[in-house]
Amino acid sequence: MPAAPAPPASSSRTADPPSGRSPLSQVFTTERDRPEIPLLLAILGGVFVVVEGGLQLGAAASANVAGLHPVSGNLALVGVASIILGLLLITFGGIVGTNPIHKRLAGTTLIGLSMISLLFGGGFLIGFALGLVAGVLAFTWTPAPPFYVAPEGWAMCPKCGSAVEVGSRVCPECLTGLVFSVGREVEETPAEKPPTERSDQSNNH
Repeated sequence: MPAAPAPPASSSRTADPPSGRSPLSQVFTTERDRPEIPLLLAILGGVFVVVEGGLQLGAAASANVAGLHPVSGNLALVGVASIILGLLLITFGGIVGTNPIHKRLAGTTLIGLSMISLLFGGGFLIGFALGLVAGVLAFTWTPAPPFYVAPEGWAMCPKCGSAVEVGSRVCPECLTGLVFSVGREVEETPAEKPPTERSDQSNNH
């Protein structure tokens, strides 16, 4: 006897989770905190240092035209060094923002580059201050705990953290009763107490 055809799947049903247990790493997108303030401060400080280096190169060119060749050479070296230091500040600031795992190395480097920039003007001292603060903040930065963003149609069990489909009444992993409130927030329902043996025996009689 041929088997009956399977009923068509409902179009409103969301996609099934991965096979087996569905940990958050498979269903949810993990988003982590990033040190944005040290990144912005380091970039801004590097810009000040680069601008000062450009002005120093302009002064070197003017001194060269005036015939002050020794002064022109010294100003040119200082200007080039300032520009290199400013670019390094921007680079290590980007490392802090994009790879927080290297925050200690990048923070220490930012502090060292800021101190060295003082020898060449320090970006009007503003670049030095911004780079120094950025280095300290990067070195001492502590990431916040990761949070999870569920795709459309999924939520997270408040008890075990497993992925559950919106509208489910029971978590498939820990069998906790669930209720969805406005905004798709999932809450745990009070667990029902199992019947005692005495009540079972009384029902049998």
